Amino acid sequence: MHRQADDNTLILKEIPKVLSPRKKTGKTLRESEERFRRLFQCHSAVKLIIDPKTGAMIDANEAAAHFYGWSIEKLKSMFIQQINTLPPETVMARMKKAQSSRSAKFEFRHRRADGSIRDVEVFSNEIEIAGKNLLYSIIHDITDRHLAEEALQESESRFRAAFMGSPVALAITSLEDGVWIDANQAEQDLYGYTREEMIGKSALTANIWVDQNDRKRLIDAIAQNGETRKQQIRQRCKDGSIFIASISANLLTIKGVRHIMFATEDITERILSEERIKQNLQEKETLLSEVHHRVKNNLAVISGLIGLQINRIQDETAKQLLDICQNRIKSMALVHEKVYQSETFSAVNFSEYINSIAGDLISSYHRGKKKIDIHVSVHDIFLDIDTAIPCGLIINELITNAVKHAFPETIYPEMRIKFQKVENTYTLMVQDNGIGMPDDVDSSSATTLGLTLVRALMRQIKGNMRFDSDAQGTTVTITFTLNDKR
Repeated sequence: MHRQADDNTLILKEIPKVLSPRKKTGKTLRESEERFRRLFQCHSAVKLIIDPKTGAMIDANEAAAHFYGWSIEKLKSMFIQQINTLPPETVMARMKKAQSSRSAKFEFRHRRADGSIRDVEVFSNEIEIAGKNLLYSIIHDITDRHLAEEALQESESRFRAAFMGSPVALAITSLEDGVWIDANQAEQDLYGYTREEMIGKSALTANIWVDQNDRKRLIDAIAQNGETRKQQIRQRCKDGSIFIASISANLLTIKGVRHIMFATEDITERILSEERIKQNLQEKETLLSEVHHRVKNNLAVISGLIGLQINRIQDETAKQLLDICQNRIKSMALVHEKVYQSETFSAVNFSEYINSIAGDLISSYHRGKKKIDIHVSVHDIFLDIDTAIPCGLIINELITNAVKHAFPETIYPEMRIKFQKVENTYTLMVQDNGIGMPDDVDSSSATTLGLTLVRALMRQIKGNMRFDSDAQGTTVTITFTLNDKR
C-alpha cells in the first residue's frame, strides 16, 4: 500500500474549513486551524483520521504515537488494516458502516509496535475534508477494563457454581420485603418449593417464618453487625411441617439494593438427639446418685449393727477388732457419701475426704484420752471411686495403726498427713512423732492384718510403699501413678 504525501498535506490543510460551516477570513481561518491542531495533537486521547475507502491513516496525534509505539510520520504511512487484528475485508466493512451511520462505536483489538495486542473502544465520526469523506476516530484502551470484567465474570461464575452446588440451603432475598432473588437446590429441597415457586415471591407471604418476630430480630442483628451466625429459629415448609433451623445470614448489596443471603441448616434431629442424650444423662445421674446413696446407707446399717454388737461384748480384744472393722466400713461409706455429694459422680474430692476421715478416726480411738494434734496438707486432688476406696482404706489403716501403737509414752502426740500430685504421680505421706516401729518388726513382711491389707491395697493401685522409722517416729510414704482422665 502506497500513498501520496502531497494529497495528505492538502487534506490536513483543509480540515479547519470542514469543521466550521461559516466562511472565514484568512486570519480567522488560521486561528481556527491552530485551535484544531492543538485540540487534535495535544489531547490525551488517542486520535486518528482515516480514509474509509483505503484504510490509510491520514493523521495521528502524539497520544496515538505514544500508545502504538510508532512515530506520527510512521503512522501516517500506514493503513488501519495493519493495526486492526480483524481480516482486512472485515475492517473495510466496519468503516463502511461507520460512514453510513455518521457516528459509530466499535470494539477492536489493535496491534502495537512491540507486538502486544490491546483491546480498544473506537468512536468514529464521518467528516468532510477538501471534498473528501474521512473518519475521525477516537480510541480508548479498554484492555484493563476487559480483564476486570473477565475476572468479575469468572468470579461470578465460581460463586454461582458454589452457590448452586452447595449442600447447604442458600437463598438471597431482598432486605425490605423478603422477595426471593435466588435459591439453590438444597434450599428448594429443604422448604419443598420449586425454583419457579420461589423466585420473585416473598418469603413473608410464603409464611416460612413461624414467628415473624424471629425475622425482625434477625434483620436487626444484621443491620447492627452486617451478619449473624447460627441462630436457632423455627421454620415452616410448604407442606406445613415445622423444623428447627440454624440460620446464618449476611448483608449483600446488589446493584445498589440491599439483600440478605441466608444459609439454613435443618438441626431438628440434632436438637432432639441432644435432648434425648440430656434426658439419658439425667436418668443415669439419678440412678448413680441412688446407687451411691443406697450403698452408703447399707454400709451405715452394717456399721450400726457392728456398733450394737460392740456394746454387747465384754471382751476388750473382740471389741477392738470390731471397732477396727467398723472404721474400715465407715471409710468406704465416706467415699460413697462424697461421691453422692459431688456434681459429676465420677470423682471424689480427696482433700475433703482426708480431712473428714482423719478427724473421725482420731475422735473414735481417743475418747477421754490425751488429744492427738493432726495436721493435714492436701492438694486439691480428685480421685475416681476405684482409686478413692483403696486409698481411703490405706489411710484408715495407717492412722489406726499410729493411734493404737505410736504414742504410749509421747507427751504431745502429733500426726501429719500430706497428699500431693506432680503431673500424674501421687504421693501420700502419713507421719507420727511416736516411739517408732519395734526393731524386730519388718514392715515389708509383717503379718498383722492391717499391714497385710495395706500391701494388698497397694497392689490394687499399683503403688510403692516405704517405711522410715526411728525413735523420733514413723513415716510411711506411698507413691502411685494414674493416667489423668480429668
